[in-house]
Amino acid sequence: MLHSQAVSAQVYTGKVVGEESKALPGVSVILLHGKKSVVFTKTDASGLFRIAKNDNTEVDSIRFSQMGYEKLICPLSGFKDGQTIILSRKAYQLKEVKVKPQKIRQTGDTLNYLVSQFMQKQDRSIADVLAKMPGITVAPTGQISYNGTPINKFYIEGIDLSGGKYAMLSENLDARKVKKVQVMENHQPVRALRDIKFSEQAAVNIVLRDDVKNTWQGIAHIGAGASLQHPGHGLYDEKLMGMFFARKKQSVSMYKSTNTGNDIEHEITDIEKLTGDRGDVDGLVSLSSVKNPKLNRNRYTFNDTHLFATNWCFVTPKKDNLRLQATSLFNRSRYQQYAQTIYNNVVGDSMVVEEQRQRSYRREYTAEMSYQINRDKSFVENTLKGFLDFNSGVGDALFNGHQIRQFVQPRKMSVSNRTKAIINIKDKNSITLNGFLSYNYLPEELLLVNGKTEKIYQKELKGEVSASFRHRVGHIYLSYLVGGKALLQNLSVSNYLTADSLREDRYGCHNLFLSPQLSYKSKDCNLNVGLRINEYYISNSAIHQSKVTIEPNLHFGWELNGRTEWTLGYGYHWIPVQLNSSTMLPVFSSYRTFFQGKNELEATRNHSILSALRYKDIVKGWFANASVSYLTVLDSRMLRGKLLDGVYYSSFTNLYTHSHLLRTSEEVTKSFDWASLMLTLRLSQVWNYYSMLIGNTPKPFVTRNYTTYMGLSMRPLRWFSLEASGNLLESQFRSRERNMLSSKPIRLFTESLSLFFFLDKWQFSYMGEFYHNKDIASSFTHFSNISVSYQKKNYEFSLQLSNLFGMREYRQRMITTTSFAYTETMLRPKEVLAKIIFSL
Repeated sequence: MLHSQAVSAQVYTGKVVGEESKALPGVSVILLHGKKSVVFTKTDASGLFRIAKNDNTEVDSIRFSQMGYEKLICPLSGFKDGQTIILSRKAYQLKEVKVKPQKIRQTGDTLNYLVSQFMQKQDRSIADVLAKMPGITVAPTGQISYNGTPINKFYIEGIDLSGGKYAMLSENLDARKVKKVQVMENHQPVRALRDIKFSEQAAVNIVLRDDVKNTWQGIAHIGAGASLQHPGHGLYDEKLMGMFFARKKQSVSMYKSTNTGNDIEHEITDIEKLTGDRGDVDGLVSLSSVKNPKLNRNRYTFNDTHLFATNWCFVTPKKDNLRLQATSLFNRSRYQQYAQTIYNNVVGDSMVVEEQRQRSYRREYTAEMSYQINRDKSFVENTLKGFLDFNSGVGDALFNGHQIRQFVQPRKMSVSNRTKAIINIKDKNSITLNGFLSYNYLPEELLLVNGKTEKIYQKELKGEVSASFRHRVGHIYLSYLVGGKALLQNLSVSNYLTADSLREDRYGCHNLFLSPQLSYKSKDCNLNVGLRINEYYISNSAIHQSKVTIEPNLHFGWELNGRTEWTLGYGYHWIPVQLNSSTMLPVFSSYRTFFQGKNELEATRNHSILSALRYKDIVKGWFANASVSYLTVLDSRMLRGKLLDGVYYSSFTNLYTHSHLLRTSEEVTKSFDWASLMLTLRLSQVWNYYSMLIGNTPKPFVTRNYTTYMGLSMRPLRWFSLEASGNLLESQFRSRERNMLSSKPIRLFTESLSLFFFLDKWQFSYMGEFYHNKDIASSFTHFSNISVSYQKKNYEFSLQLSNLFGMREYRQRMITTTSFAYTETMLRPKEVLAKIIFSL
């Protein structure tokens, strides 16, 4: 069936030449229905073209055009496949003509965005420009997505310098140094697997200007200022950065420090952790118990942050890569917040009132060494990582009218090593070997509401080895993966419920697996069907069990035409619940929240379905994507909640439940030539259907969250540009039974407006943020920043006044699956900052 779909398209081929019978490369070839363009391609270096349309697409003519030649339109009724098209030269009388280069060009699977066509005067980093390119999204975390899917690699001149920490590059690389941005669709970073293993993710490659290569570049920022509402409180904002980009060596090193509230920590965060298993384990206690308001972080964070990072990549004569990375972070933050929390699943008194003043200290160090051999016939990579922190937090709180002290010490150290080797043998057959080993140790300490101390020690050893063989049978690839995993966890807890003596719990999970996979790919579609057969041996301190599971998976992708593609995926998983989510030991995860599991082995089952539709028209600047996903989780143990002296106790019961999560998202971006206008519309909806114990009776509930976002950027005049956005977030908690607890929808409106005025080398700007809600318990909050800057080629001076109207606090309500919350958060005061920037 798939083969018949692949060949059902109507294909037109031929050759385009000039009057001297010389082949014409780069001629635009477009199938038309009336005057509407349907399918587009270009002739290759030999003047040849091949263009296809699906049977359900109507076309009636084919057009050939190129600058300097007469346009030619041929009715398809008279077109013969393989015929030669002759274009005649056309003379143009040019008076005053402004020639603008094409903003986006496509060559094969690579899109080339010309930076000069998207960059505006106020843009500083390449991340600022990426956010104005249609089809590309830059999240606040620094994560870059293309047409709704996160990228898998971020290259500079074809070299992966930063791994998953690419925000360090995208947010600090001067946009003026970049010639173009390449988006490589369906990018398979392993050359030995290209045309063998399919990828839906894209990669971004930064192409630098020639004068930037093979020379050291430097940036220095020096900023100083003061608070205008808190006399004596000084401000600083500094950066020192050195960069070198060449074919055989690349390096980026930087030191940054600030106490302006700006989040610079995410620049050294491994973004790959957001999309895959990196061998980490989470602690049971967190550094802060403050509820984050839905504001830009720099409005309520009082920080003192210093970070250092260095990245080096060396390319050997055989084009192997050695990458070295190291980062260090020191961050001291202050928060002040008043909060009321009402628990939905607690009968009787269910409110907790807190007024907290917290100070957190983060001291974190990472190191990474990676060696990679990436060739057409073989691939070898070994990555060694280490992490160490000395984090702690202190504070005081007024808790239900009682003054208490707060202290937390969630420390962690880990080391991991990952090895992968691939060898291509005859006829595109391949053998893959994988190995992974990690060790995590988390000594944690927490001061409880009653003044007692809890100590927690987590240890985890994880390992995996696997081998796979892939071979081709006709147009089908068959692969067989066999391997094993081992997970050993140890948890020790000491608190007043254990009589201050250490009690220990253990958990082990050994997994042998066999996974046959069938893959098929044609020009228009690809299909992957597989099974994973698992044998588990699981144990804890008291019991053990064995289990055999069969987990099917399916992925189907179909390119409907050159602009539209559709994907569908399904997966079933049986997942053992690990120790930190099921332990029978009494554990406090914060100074007033408690959890205890049962002396049983837990596991959940889930079914997931994901369908996505993606569209692009680079000629007209349209990019769009839409997706719908459904996740059902079966056999989740129900929790009983109770509130005793302000402490929230959560414990396992003998009841089980199912939950269902439905998520939809839509995004459309459009780039216009007029005024460099860029429009973005983004919608998302999430419905979470679940059951919650009220007393001893399970009751069905649903939470709904809707988000609508609209944004634009434009430069209508040579001396003026603007950026604006509007966002609506709606949340609701509702019972699916009558006469049960429900809430009215909470709607938060957020608007931002930035205006930029240019006068020669001067720039004047205004930035406003507005947060409002019809809920009388929430506040109308607005922030205004004004700044002036003077910029020359190698330096820039700026003066900024932030929070012009001196907003002091922000009030809002929040909804979760088990609680309502009302918060009042202290905001940063009115501040002034002067900065000088040198670019070397």
